[in-house]
Amino acid sequence: YTLSLHDALPITCNGKPWRTILEEQLLKSGINAIVHNAGIPCDRTVQGAARFEADVLARNPDFVMICFGLNDAWLTPIEEPIISDDLYEEKLSEIVVKTRQDGATPILVSSNPFTRVYVCQREFYQEHGVNGRLDQLLSRMRKVAESKQVEMIDIYSVFKQRPEWNDNDNPLVADGSHPSAFGNEIWAEQMVEYFRNKL
Repeated sequence: YTLSLHDALPITCNGKPWRTILEEQLLKSGINAIVHNAGIPCDRTVQGAARFEADVLARNPDFVMICFGLNDAWLTPIEEPIISDDLYEEKLSEIVVKTRQDGATPILVSSNPFTRVYVCQREFYQEHGVNGRLDQLLSRMRKVAESKQVEMIDIYSVFKQRPEWNDNDNPLVADGSHPSAFGNEIWAEQMVEYFRNKL
C-alpha cells in the first residue's frame, strides 16, 4: 500500500515524525505500507491543491491523508484571515474529489491545536482564544467530511482531550505549533489504529 500525506506540517520537534512511526508500526503488524510525505513547510490549502497532481497523485497512492489548517489559520498584519472560510472549504473539497477520481481513498485529518507559545498577543486571539481561527476552519473541514462522506481523523480533539493539554504550554506541542516527540506518538497512535482497521 502507498499512503500519501498531503499536509503543511512536515516538521517535527524532537523524536521521530509520526509518519515514520506509522510506517514502522504497520510493518510490525504485517502490513507492507509506504508512507510518502508531500508536506512543504508553510504551505496552505491553496498551494497544496495546486501541486496535488504532481506531488501526490503521481505516486499512485491507495490512501491520501489530507491535513491542512495551521498555516491557513494565520492572520494578516491587519488581523484579517489569510484565507476565507469558503476558499478553504473549496480547496479541501477539490483535493477530495481529485483523490477519488484517481481511485484512491481520501482521509481528512485535522491538525493539532496551537498553544500560546506560538501566537503573539493580538486582539483576535485575546478575544477568540489561541485556536479561535483554527476552530473556524476545522468546522469547514467537518462540513466537507459530512457533505463528501469522507472519514475524518480528529487529531485536534484528541490533543485537546488529553489530560496534559492546556493552551499555554504542554508536552504535546513543542514550539506552539509542531508536535513534540510525545505529540508525534499520539498522532501515530491514532493513524495506526485507523489503518490497522482498514488494511
